[in-house]
Amino acid sequence: MESEDLAVLSSVQVRGFGSRQLRALGTEQIVAIGAGAVGGLSSAGMNGMTSAQIGALTTEQVVMLTSGQIGAISVSGLVGIESEDLGVLSGVQVGGLTSLQLRGLGSDQVGAFGTEAFAALKSVQLGALSTGGVIGLRTEQLAVLGSRQAMGMTSAQLGALSSEQFGVLGTGVVRGLSTVQLSGLGSEVVAGMTTEQVRALTSIQIGSLSSAAVAGMESEDLAVLTSSQFVGMTTGQTAALASDQIAVLGTSVIRSLRSQQIAALSSDAVVGFTSVQMAMLSSGQVIGFETRDLVALSSEQFAAIPALSLRGLQTAAIRALTTDSLSGLRTDQIRALTTVQIRALTSSGLASVSTDTLRALSSVQALAFTSSQFAGLPSTWINVIAGSVPPALRK
Repeated sequence: MESEDLAVLSSVQVRGFGSRQLRALGTEQIVAIGAGAVGGLSSAGMNGMTSAQIGALTTEQVVMLTSGQIGAISVSGLVGIESEDLGVLSGVQVGGLTSLQLRGLGSDQVGAFGTEAFAALKSVQLGALSTGGVIGLRTEQLAVLGSRQAMGMTSAQLGALSSEQFGVLGTGVVRGLSTVQLSGLGSEVVAGMTTEQVRALTSIQIGSLSSAAVAGMESEDLAVLTSSQFVGMTTGQTAALASDQIAVLGTSVIRSLRSQQIAALSSDAVVGFTSVQMAMLSSGQVIGFETRDLVALSSEQFAAIPALSLRGLQTAAIRALTTDSLSGLRTDQIRALTTVQIRALTSSGLASVSTDTLRALSSVQALAFTSSQFAGLPSTWINVIAGSVPPALRK
């Protein structure tokens, strides 16, 4: 048929075209079919069209296609559709797209969907997109993504998003993501999360993030975490935290730290504790510090630990304390030490404690010292310790 003849056919007439007849038409002939008549093409006919024929459809013709016709287009045929034509599809029309069709779309085609059409995609349809297609999503599209839609996305799809793309997702969407979905997020994506998105995470969701992702979290985002959120952190995650991340943790988070979480911290991270944070630690938390971490503490940090909390230190930790740590020991701190802890102090450690602090020792504590501890200790220090013992108790 000539193009001019095709142009006058009605929708009822073109419905009579079989798949072979329609496939035999050239691209010029396809274009000649009136936009009003295109809606009459049969599903079988649409399925038989080549990618070149589909690509030749005008925007006016594409607008007139039904969801059923769109769903009938073969995967290979849909590959040929122009991005600008995908951009005019309505929400009703995209509802006809099958999972196989969507999986075959490239990044440019996926990014061409209008926001209304994209918002109409079902979760199953969204989950069918390839990771290569997902990277083409525009921020305007992702900004209208619903929480139910997002449930259909795979961890690989979410992991393929850039930090800019993920950053526009609504808090409701983020809160609705499963632990499996979040486990696929990379450090760059997590680092790009907004403060509002971080606030929306539950403790279970936080616990599902990879250690590398937690290590990439911005300090300002960690600063807004609540104790109920941080409780979800695994020891593997806390082990990945850096000193600058520790320094911004809020008071409620510090008070809620489990001894296992503290024990998992690296020595480099421990030095990030501020004096204010150290002053909030309980004896149950202090017991979590590894010996290597206590040695890394500065005199200011050690001096900030509450006196009663020091009772959580094991004897091995006491023996390992550096002269720098003990030099800032307060009078109330030394009075809080048990006799077992007193006997664990080394001669070099005692020598670093100021005489004014030693004068605060009780008689019970002073009597707990052993002769080996006095070996090499200046006489002034020995006399000060002895002065804490009443004359009647001195041997």
